[in-house]
Amino acid sequence: MPSSDKNRASSINADVEMVEQVLPSSQVAHTTWKNYAFTFVVCFGSLIYGYSSNVIAGALALPSFTNRLLLPDVDPRTSGLVGIFFAGGAFGAVIQQPLSDRYGRRFAMASSGIFQVIGAALGAGSYHYAMFIISRFFAGIGSAISLTLPPVFISELAPPQSRGRLVSFHVVFLNLGYLTSALGSLGFSYISENYQWRLNFIVNTALSLLLVFLIYTIPESPRWLVSQDRVDEAAKILKNLHQNDSDPDGDFAHHELLQIQQQFEEARHLPSGYRHILATRSHRKRALCTILVWVTGMSTGVLVISVYSTVLFAGLGYDSSGSQFAMSAGWLCCCIIFAGLGGLFVDRVGRVRMMAMGGLTCAATLAIECAMQAKYLGTTNKAGNAVGVTAFFLFAAAYNGFYDAGSFVYTSEIWPNHLRSEGVTIAMVTFYLTNVAWSSPASIALASIGWRYYIIFICVSVVLSFALLAYLPEVKGLTLEEVGIKFQDEVPTQAVHKCEVRSEEKGMKEI
Repeated sequence: MPSSDKNRASSINADVEMVEQVLPSSQVAHTTWKNYAFTFVVCFGSLIYGYSSNVIAGALALPSFTNRLLLPDVDPRTSGLVGIFFAGGAFGAVIQQPLSDRYGRRFAMASSGIFQVIGAALGAGSYHYAMFIISRFFAGIGSAISLTLPPVFISELAPPQSRGRLVSFHVVFLNLGYLTSALGSLGFSYISENYQWRLNFIVNTALSLLLVFLIYTIPESPRWLVSQDRVDEAAKILKNLHQNDSDPDGDFAHHELLQIQQQFEEARHLPSGYRHILATRSHRKRALCTILVWVTGMSTGVLVISVYSTVLFAGLGYDSSGSQFAMSAGWLCCCIIFAGLGGLFVDRVGRVRMMAMGGLTCAATLAIECAMQAKYLGTTNKAGNAVGVTAFFLFAAAYNGFYDAGSFVYTSEIWPNHLRSEGVTIAMVTFYLTNVAWSSPASIALASIGWRYYIIFICVSVVLSFALLAYLPEVKGLTLEEVGIKFQDEVPTQAVHKCEVRSEEKGMKEI
């Protein structure tokens, strides 16, 4: 390390120690209305992701859309539309990191809105299949940024003691976006004109455009500003975020600024990048764990069921578009409720156990679905079809209550700070590529082999869920040092001793 950097780091460390001595232990930043307001603005991008992702499900249930763009090859064209969206998402997951790191969090979020404006506007105005395919690719790019960036942005604006609670709004708004899109489809289904399917894409365009303007009403990430040596701007934002009646001088904001500078100085000299991940045994294991988590989650079939929900409910006796949209909206309400409940237990049960329980429970509910569809699909047996519908709702409860609760947090917290951006990118690229593999052939598979397609999800989910239990280290309640030891990082001896002492203390408490 150059001597100037050493002097700079030493000065920052000394300032941190001095502030920690004078800062009262009870002095914490209160969560204010500004924190919630800024969080909701960022989460508006999460909502747009859900809306853009689910808007195609509503279109597929409308004859006006099918007649205009999908005939005569309905199943292959449907698979193409779904696959191209996730392919665009994989590209968006790759570019979100350089956009965010180079130009800032707000610019990256705004670019997400612009991509989705282009995609939704082209979709609303499409007059042939090729034009609509292009629109879904652009929508996929923007949606990936909206899915990936909000948790990072929120965590960098939130006070430490409420960071987890504020970040959890990301998942809530994702599901609200799905639900809002389904309700829009339900409302527009009552319009008899041939342009009815275009209206939800027009709403999608307007909401995406609103995101572009809204995102600039909130401050930039202080952490990103420090990384660009714009320390004075970061100091003003932190003071505005954390200053309150119990801390009129903004001591906590000053303390946090010094901590950010300290962390950035330490990370500046640490190796990073994908080449370093591949060259380091512990980081390769982190990458494999991240990939395994998202391959397992998507192999439950959750997004196949979500995207094709209206088609699946049609097969269970709901013939009208209105009833299909209503059932889809109810299914998404179930997702929101159980996503909230799952967050209450993930810190008690553990991330790995929660995800394994989710994968196995999803497989069990799909097995029930297979049995019902094998015997009653296409019949007028109301009881059998009702059990099939119930199985889909139980699937939603299992995935959102168990798997979703652990997946996002696990694949973020296992990565050290200086590699977290790369870890999140690995997670989201895996998310989208796995969905390309499962969702692209889904329309053809459901039309040709029907419920037998679920058997593939069942078998893969069971095998991979046990693989999670066998391979993934549990990191619930661990410090970063302890997480590093779980992955066999090279750590100082005193850190290992500290972890052993903590483990002994935990054991004594349990006794």
